[in-house]
Amino acid sequence: MTNQRQEVPNAAGSTPAGELRIWEPESIKWEFDRPQGCKLALLEGDMNTPGVPFTYAFFMPDGVWFPPHAHPSDARVTVVKGTLLLGHGTKLDKAAARTIELGSTAFVPAELPHFEGSKGETIIIGSAVPPWGTTFVEG
Repeated sequence: MTNQRQEVPNAAGSTPAGELRIWEPESIKWEFDRPQGCKLALLEGDMNTPGVPFTYAFFMPDGVWFPPHAHPSDARVTVVKGTLLLGHGTKLDKAAARTIELGSTAFVPAELPHFEGSKGETIIIGSAVPPWGTTFVEG
């Protein structure tokens, strides 16, 4: 098994205390490019400070499959646009992926190798507590 760790971007989306923030899928400002046309935005918090929660958005173009990977912390993700296809394991098995429809939320445990695909342009909004990162896993 080969592991490749992808560095977490510097925290840029910290929210001042007491400020109300609302995110709509079409108005998210994408900050970081990811493989296959995927994009990441830090919406609030800090991905690098242990114990400080953060919220992020992840965009996937139609038909993309993001390879097996894991994160060091639990993540909760909600589909706010499109359809997420989510599976787990160290091999990308499209047939084993579950369909997560618009408005649904999924829990991904820490260190669980998982992969995801998209049906239509797909945006998820997730939250987690650092430490955070992405380790790609090849089975």
